[in-house]
Amino acid sequence: RYVPHMSWIYLVLGSILGASSGDKLAIVDVDAPDSMMGIAAQVTNLVTTEAQKQGLTLVSNDELRTTLGSQKYLELKRCAGGPACVVQLLGAIDVRRVVLGQLGRDEKSYLLKLWLVDVQQMSTVSQIDRSIFIASRRLQRDIEQALPGFLRGEAEAVGSLFIDSTIRGATASINGEP
Repeated sequence: RYVPHMSWIYLVLGSILGASSGDKLAIVDVDAPDSMMGIAAQVTNLVTTEAQKQGLTLVSNDELRTTLGSQKYLELKRCAGGPACVVQLLGAIDVRRVVLGQLGRDEKSYLLKLWLVDVQQMSTVSQIDRSIFIASRRLQRDIEQALPGFLRGEAEAVGSLFIDSTIRGATASINGEP
C-alpha cells in the first residue's frame, strides 16, 4: 500500500490555496496620451516584472481586457486610482488588488502616478506620485526603486527641497543630477 510523502501533499495543497483570489493582483495598462504609449507600456512591464519577482499571482492586462471587453477595460484604465470606480468595473472578477497608473508630461518632466487599490477593502493601499526630470534619464531607475515597496503596500516617503539663490540664472545639482 502506497502512502504519499507528506511534503508532496503540502506542496499540492499550497498550490491550490495559493491560487485563491486573496492573493491575485491585476495589472492594468498605464494610461497615457497616444504620443507616450510606448513609455507607458514600459512602465506597465516594470510593474509586471517586479510583481513576478515578488512571487505575486497575476491577472494580466490581457486577461482583464478579454474578460471585461474593450470599453470597460478602457474605463478601468481611466479610473485614476479611484477605489469605487475600480470595484464597480471589476464586478465579479476574482482579484484582491489592482495596479493602475497614469503617465503624462509637462515641459521638463514626466508625471507618473501609480495606485495600488485593495478591491476587498475598497481603498488605496499605496501610491507613487512623481515628477521625474526628463533630461535626467532616470525614469526607469526611479520606477524600479519605488516598485518593491509600492507593491508591498508601503507608503512612499515624500518631501520637498527648496533652493534659494541670490545669483540670477544659477543652476543647482545634487549628486550630479540637475
